Amino acid sequence: MTRGIAVAFCLVLLSCAANPTVQITEQALGDGESAQRHSRVTIHYSGWLADGTMFDTTRTDGIPQTFTINGGDIIAGLEQGIVGMKSGGRREIVIPPALAYGAKGLSGHIPPNATLRFDVEVVAVTPPRYKNISVDELAKQRGELVLIDIRTPEEWAETGVVSGSILLTAFGKDGKFVREFPLIMNDLVDGNKNVAFICRSGNRSSELARVIAEEGRYKNVYNVVGGIKAWRSAGGAVTFDSVRPLN
Repeated sequence: MTRGIAVAFCLVLLSCAANPTVQITEQALGDGESAQRHSRVTIHYSGWLADGTMFDTTRTDGIPQTFTINGGDIIAGLEQGIVGMKSGGRREIVIPPALAYGAKGLSGHIPPNATLRFDVEVVAVTPPRYKNISVDELAKQRGELVLIDIRTPEEWAETGVVSGSILLTAFGKDGKFVREFPLIMNDLVDGNKNVAFICRSGNRSSELARVIAEEGRYKNVYNVVGGIKAWRSAGGAVTFDSVRPLN
């Protein structure tokens, strides 16, 4: 067996499928922190092909595998199946080819279009260093947070912005990080302040929150789950009057 197949970077071109999903069977719920986006998770696992052939396991040598959710370390289906698990939890996760190694497979180990079955036991979950907050929590804590809207000027003009938020683009139209963002932010916001990032739907802001939190300059870093879309859907007020970017 090849140790670590399941945790190799998934750089495979996946075959197309209509809304492929994993099948999860709970075997033990566990307790404590739930695995979420950017959590560090340590697991034991074994993986089988549909014919019952085991292709990988951590249990032979007893050394568990640690990875970051949404860090690109494991195949998409296994990542999806582990989200929500807690320490001591155990699941059987069946993964369709489109969320595994697709039409190409993995030479010598996984055949093309293979459905995979994993038995996964979570040893430990370490939450990300930033905190997720809902738009309701944002509304309640608005006076205690410095809110930075990291979208592009075009996005601000389209949807409006939360009144009082700092408008500072972190990722350009091409998706690349704006290099001067940290310098401008550090000039504007004291390290003792509570900082929250908001984007369109919460994906870009969570990536930025992870990086900023790990850098350690700011004690409390937050990501607004669902972004401006969730804010507006919940009836949150926006303004179009202050759409003046700082970079």
